[in-house]
Amino acid sequence: MSLLPLSGISVVEYGTGLAARLVGLLLADQGATVVVRREGGEPAPLDVYLDRGKHIHAGTEPASSAEADVVIRDDIDACERIHGQIRLAMTAVLPGEAAYPFPDSVGDDILKAIIGFYTDLAITRKLVGDDVLYTPLQLCSIYAGVLGATAVGAALVDRIRFGAGRDIVISRLAAGLSAVGALALEVAGIPEHLKADPLISLPPELEAHADKARADKAYFEWLKRQMNPLFACYPSADGRQVMFLSVIHRHYARRLLEKLGIWENMQALGVVDLPIYDPANAEFADHNIAVAQNLRLPLRAKLAELIAAAVARKPAEEWERTLGEDDIPCAMVRDFDEWRASDHTRQSGIVETVGGCDWPQLGRVVRLASAQPYPPLHTCTTGQTSFPASQLPTATVSAKSAAPLAGMRVVDLANVIAGPSCGRMLAELGAEVIKVDSTQPEHVALVTVVWPGELSQGKRSILLNLHQENGREILGRLVAQADLLVFNKLDPVMERLGLERAGLARINPDAIAVQLSAFKGERPSSHDDYPGYDPILQAATGIMARFGSCDAPELHGLASCVDYLTGYIAAFGAVVALVARERRPEGGGDWVDTSLASAVSFLQLSFQVAPASVGTADCLRRVKDGWICVEPANADIRGISGLTVPEALAAARSAEIIAAPVQSIAELKARHRTAPCADIAFKTDAGMLPALNLQPTWFHFDGRPLPELAAAPAPGADAMEILLGLGYDAADIDGMISAGAVGQILWGGSSVTHRVE
Repeated sequence: MSLLPLSGISVVEYGTGLAARLVGLLLADQGATVVVRREGGEPAPLDVYLDRGKHIHAGTEPASSAEADVVIRDDIDACERIHGQIRLAMTAVLPGEAAYPFPDSVGDDILKAIIGFYTDLAITRKLVGDDVLYTPLQLCSIYAGVLGATAVGAALVDRIRFGAGRDIVISRLAAGLSAVGALALEVAGIPEHLKADPLISLPPELEAHADKARADKAYFEWLKRQMNPLFACYPSADGRQVMFLSVIHRHYARRLLEKLGIWENMQALGVVDLPIYDPANAEFADHNIAVAQNLRLPLRAKLAELIAAAVARKPAEEWERTLGEDDIPCAMVRDFDEWRASDHTRQSGIVETVGGCDWPQLGRVVRLASAQPYPPLHTCTTGQTSFPASQLPTATVSAKSAAPLAGMRVVDLANVIAGPSCGRMLAELGAEVIKVDSTQPEHVALVTVVWPGELSQGKRSILLNLHQENGREILGRLVAQADLLVFNKLDPVMERLGLERAGLARINPDAIAVQLSAFKGERPSSHDDYPGYDPILQAATGIMARFGSCDAPELHGLASCVDYLTGYIAAFGAVVALVARERRPEGGGDWVDTSLASAVSFLQLSFQVAPASVGTADCLRRVKDGWICVEPANADIRGISGLTVPEALAAARSAEIIAAPVQSIAELKARHRTAPCADIAFKTDAGMLPALNLQPTWFHFDGRPLPELAAAPAPGADAMEILLGLGYDAADIDGMISAGAVGQILWGGSSVTHRVE
């Protein structure tokens, strides 16, 4: 059995909130000794999961934290920190938060109201007039738990290198904001030929159908297919729904239509398949399958009709298997219980049998090759506790950086949101990150130009043609200097690049690979090489069924449920692997993996047991000009429906009831764009692609936020600087650009600079 990466690291968990307990769980799953010290409280069914692998202190004397490497609390410890110790406070809001002065005990329902989770996640329902919809997902606490564990891991790397401890504060409100970056983002200066319609929108020609769709779920399913035929669910031969998402990737779109046997039909109607990055192809935008959301409405209607007829010929599970094996994103819509009971989740270890527990639990969310095979999971133990002396350095060093990963180098090969958000989080924590994208992208500009306005902050950018030897040589030089290689490519692609495990070890034996996939778990399984995106995993794992039903599934946000969480879990895995590498006398690299499937299952952790007490829509109250959220959910505020939002909030305060306005992300921006508060602030970056972004506030180290990230560069903007740093001269670089091995900024497209107001 391999040594677990955090073996010998001691943690005291005083926190009773979900976020603090999740930090302890994530650390314990990687081998840390976690001692729980809590006073009183009624046991809950989920305790057996949250306390897995921990030790519950049951002595008459309190468990001392003096010898612990890490201390986790629900509040800020005002006492002087023991030198070398890492203290983590999981608060509701940041110290000094005046706009939202909630106690640390406040529930997630209140925090979700502020951030936009009740207004901006129900994407399709909002289009037909349902402006406010409750979500029971404990998004703020779960994101905070992952961010807290990641911060602790980064601080451990820092301590090993410099011998110094840290005081860290993670606010649940700020952590929730870390999940909505792409929704809050505004980007200007996009070249005209790369502009496109939203992925899902209700064109004016279809607005007349909204009222009927709101009342008739079958009709609503039809309407969603008209809006975007390649981003919708279809009933199969056995009546089960099949989810497709091929609209953002040219190759996937055409391959799906070919596999369904309808590509020639669409060609006969004038549909073409042309790269959108060539400005000459802009004239084909309304009949180019490469940007399917721009198709003319008659073409969308015909495409939806043809897909529906084709899907109806086979059962859903067969479509999932055959299309997955053909590298086409697809999923059968399931509920969470069906997902947990599936052969794949048990085979892969996404769901595990845990010693001492009579029901199957969610497995580890991130895995390291150096720790394989992991020992079986087990429930907590109980008894007296004492810690051995710390095994970490304690030397006094005054030269530590403000950011704990300063000096670490990362090569980021990932695309879409999950992988790039991992790279951005590593940049936030101080790492130097180089973003590598393709000179011939298949994804739409939303993925390659717009989202990077948020996800490429703090990175440098280069475009490489990895089909050419020179492009692969440049990548090899980058990898040879890297501590971490982040990617969301599947194993066959990495083999073609020569960056499979053996190939990476030859290029850089100390490099740590961080792989984000769609369906992988701790062990090999049937779905390992199936592709997928956030909405595909929402369909496969029960999210869409929970917010709709299995026969009328509802998308629950883009990126906030699955993508960002996966990326942050991957960042946690990366820092854990760095801790393990820095502690091994022989050093050596590692291979970290996590998946969208692991993350979205983790997001639904509260639904492992019944009843799952995760809140109620009763907390949402309609008032005269909007909505508020109250705690407790059964609070009685007389005459509230006749009050304005400010009046209702004042009435709640007078009655000593916690309340918050239900805000959309647009309202959040309007309120805090020019009036920042401790947890919520926005920043505007100039440049070729000016962008408005949330200011990261979710990491506070030693009483202050981490240094502000540099603005996201335009794709390819840093090629010259990067190549000169790798030892190439100007003549080499000109030759590689001329040969197409290195791409020009924005793929050679022109850009008119605009301002983000």
